[in-house]
Amino acid sequence: PLRWLPFGSALIVALAARLVSLDVRPLHHDEGVNAAFLLALAQGRPYEYNPASYHGPFLYYAGWWPLRLLGTGGMGDGALRLPVALASALMLPLLLPLRRRLGVAGVTAAAWLLAVSPFFVYYGRDLIHETWLAVLTLALVAAGSLYLESRRDGYLYLAAACLGLLFTVKETALL
Repeated sequence: PLRWLPFGSALIVALAARLVSLDVRPLHHDEGVNAAFLLALAQGRPYEYNPASYHGPFLYYAGWWPLRLLGTGGMGDGALRLPVALASALMLPLLLPLRRRLGVAGVTAAAWLLAVSPFFVYYGRDLIHETWLAVLTLALVAAGSLYLESRRDGYLYLAAACLGLLFTVKETALL
C-alpha cells in the first residue's frame, strides 16, 4: 500500500547512492589487497587464510560471482565493488522483519537513516569486509526477531548461519 512508499523510496535512494559511478575513484590500499586476493581466487588459485594479517574468506567468495559472470577481463573497480554495494543497499529489506517491533514508521525511519548514512554510502561502496559484517549482523537480528515471533526452527537456523558467517568475515565478530 501507499504507507510503504517512503520505505520504497529509501531503497531506491540507497541503491542509487551506492551503485552510481562505483568506478570513479581508484581502489585504496585495503581494497587493493582485497582485490589481489579476489583476483587470485577468480583465476583458480585457492584462498589461503593468514590469521596474522588478514580477515576471513567471505568477502572474496562473495565477490567471486561478478567476476565469473563478467570474466576477469571485465574486472574494473566497479565490478570489484558491486557485491558490497548491493549488500549495503539491500540492508534495507532486512529491516522489514522488525516492523512488528518498530512499526512501519520506525522501519521507514531506520531505512532512511541507512540509505543516507555517510558511513554506508561511503564505505558501502568499498571492497572491504566491514560492510558485510554490518549486513550479516542485521540479518542475524532480523532472523532472531522472526524466530522469537514465530518459534519456527528455520529462522533459528538462519540466525545460526548468519552468526557463523560473521566469523568468516572477521575473526573479531564476537566483539
